Amino acid sequence: MKFSFTATLFGIILSITLQSNVNAQVKKSDSLTLVDLYNSTNGINWRNHSNWLTASPVSTWFGVTVSNGRVAALSLYNNNLSGSIPSSIGNLTHLQGLFLSLNAITGSIPSTIGNLINLKEIDLEENQITGSLPASIGNLTNLTDLLLRYNKISGSLPDSICYLINLINLDLFFNNLDGTIPSAIGNLVNLGYLNLSQNQISGTIPASVVNLTHLRTLDFSRNKLTGEIPSLIGNLEYLQVLALFNNQLSGHIPESIGNFKLIKDLYLDSNRLTGGLPASISKLNDFSTLGISNNLLSQKENTTSPDGFQIFIEVNMENNRFNFNGIEGLAKADALVNYSPQRKIHLQSSGNSLHVNAGGTLSNNTYTWYKSGETTGVTIVGDSIFHPTENGSYYVTVTNAIATRLTLVSDTVSYTSTLTGARQNDSKAASENRFTVYPNPAKNQVYVQLSKASELFFIDANGKTLFTKYVDEKSTIDISNLAAGNYYIKNKLTGEIKKLQVVK
Repeated sequence: MKFSFTATLFGIILSITLQSNVNAQVKKSDSLTLVDLYNSTNGINWRNHSNWLTASPVSTWFGVTVSNGRVAALSLYNNNLSGSIPSSIGNLTHLQGLFLSLNAITGSIPSTIGNLINLKEIDLEENQITGSLPASIGNLTNLTDLLLRYNKISGSLPDSICYLINLINLDLFFNNLDGTIPSAIGNLVNLGYLNLSQNQISGTIPASVVNLTHLRTLDFSRNKLTGEIPSLIGNLEYLQVLALFNNQLSGHIPESIGNFKLIKDLYLDSNRLTGGLPASISKLNDFSTLGISNNLLSQKENTTSPDGFQIFIEVNMENNRFNFNGIEGLAKADALVNYSPQRKIHLQSSGNSLHVNAGGTLSNNTYTWYKSGETTGVTIVGDSIFHPTENGSYYVTVTNAIATRLTLVSDTVSYTSTLTGARQNDSKAASENRFTVYPNPAKNQVYVQLSKASELFFIDANGKTLFTKYVDEKSTIDISNLAAGNYYIKNKLTGEIKKLQVVK
């Protein structure tokens, strides 16, 4: 009991001393706010609390900067502060820097922080701050840095945050924010660094983001964003890092990314993006990393050149719908390329044959056809056309002599022969009805020989019939109007299909 009385008496004497002496150094409201901060954040257990709550000049208190009789900065980072920031913090109206990162501060940011209109920097990173961002934060129009990463801040971003037109760095990484990105985010035209990653933000990327022309880093990754990537995002000509991975973005990668002259890292992984890589990607220089894995992307049909990838140091493109088009050449590139596995390719059934489009150079491809439940398959080199000898469910695996790290696997289809029982058991009759197509690959014309006259259907890779031709056992057919790519010729009489590669 005697110890408790002595400690209380000491506190009373200390308070009187502070009020009589400190006022001569700083404004009374500033000194009392420092006392509040000390008491509210367990000051006795700070790592360093030199001169705090003593008769020494406030300017000598650890972490306190005084200018013209007012507290101008508080720098108490990594100092074992716990507890909450007191509402009286709003009395430090001449404060320009508040640096309390790497502590264990809890509670919410008091709304009175909006009184600190001279603040230029707020760094509260790596604490345990909860609650929402107060709307009053929009009053801090001189703020250049708002750093709040690694906290537990919740709620949506207040629209008033868009009033902070002098912000250069806005970092809210790894919080519990939800709601949408304010549509007026584009007002923050001086932003160089914008990080809203690892939250629960939903909605679309506002079109106004294209106004942030000074951005070097834009990170909206690990959220719940939907919709398309704004096509005008390419206006951000100084952008070096664009991270949009782990969202639910859809649509195509915009062609405008070719305007990113300074881009180093582009992360679009784990979304729902479709289509192919834009041709403009080959315009970029000194690219470090491209991340496009875990999407629904596919190589544009007949695209075999990997030139667009030569600019990269590392490419992650696994778990898409790419085939050996492009990848075959990419496997020879100097880049570190992760292209395996890919999603299942579509297995097509036509007449009495099965086939797939695996891309690449046909002579480099090996197709192994399996009947479901069997471990031994039928291997075909160079041509995916397969004629099952019995009904059942089938799938195929495809390897490539160049892109050796990728094995494409098809989906499984149920096959039922359309031949009559007698013809199905008569392999000789079946072979008599097969036809020959050469040369293959072909350029301007192809020679077709049939055992019986029949109408032939020329079909593109999407299953569309381009034209038909009646052939009386043999004929030379003009294909000069066909673009380079893979096509299929279907024999109407037998239902059989031959794959034709056209080169130019």
